[in-house]
Amino acid sequence: MLAAGRAMSPDARRFYRRYYLLTRFLPAYVLALLSYIVAWLLGPRSPLFGPLSGSAFIGAGAFVFVGLSQLLAWLGFQISGVPAARVPPTELDAAKVRDASAGLPGAAVVGPVEVVELGLVPYAASGGTPVRQLWLSTHTLRTAPPQVLRALLAHEAGHSAAGGLGCAWQDLMWLLAYPVVYVLSAVPLLILVALALQVSLWLRLDYALRLRREASADRWAGAVIGRRIYAEGIERYLRDLDVSAGAPLRRTRLAGLGLTPGEIDEILDG
Repeated sequence: MLAAGRAMSPDARRFYRRYYLLTRFLPAYVLALLSYIVAWLLGPRSPLFGPLSGSAFIGAGAFVFVGLSQLLAWLGFQISGVPAARVPPTELDAAKVRDASAGLPGAAVVGPVEVVELGLVPYAASGGTPVRQLWLSTHTLRTAPPQVLRALLAHEAGHSAAGGLGCAWQDLMWLLAYPVVYVLSAVPLLILVALALQVSLWLRLDYALRLRREASADRWAGAVIGRRIYAEGIERYLRDLDVSAGAPLRRTRLAGLGLTPGEIDEILDG
């Protein structure tokens, strides 16, 4: 059993700071800069070209920015240190995964399991196209009790059953760069302010959508292995991530499973 209230290790803090910087924040700022630069080059005060129609920018941008967002997130993941930390799974690792995933409908679509050596870092994630992969750190795989590992595998299978992340339609927000530049072209300073605000809004929207996808995977997993079993397993994993018992994230995720306040208190205090 994972120790309740354990502080996140220095390795984990360093890893997650770098991980989210590379996979979320930097892609957002790069996309914002590119969209505003392109909008400026094609806008009414274009220094290089004559102004193009907004439909031309939107038509090209809808294809370019959505695809570019996925590419930047993929590149961020590649340099985050996770793929480079692959290690061959031991026979015991493979047996633990088989036992934890036994009887999970749809578990096969999670795809190959990649084991990564990240030090004392709890890590479980799935993703990738066209072949979806499950990534588990050696710390999680080798220290998590069977109930926790089963809950994690059920959760990631829930993402796969829902079709994964799908199209990041929120990236269409970058198309707002053209009308913003068109309206504010005479005041470049205001364009920079608009850019910063748009990045902030995009990050908030992206976070909200990620929480919705997490809640959907939680419900799927709870329906498959039982709400109480899943809730106790995922709660222990969140403890290992050092998410405090009073954090809204923990209570909200448990409430999303349909548990009563009494049941939630009992699990959080367990």
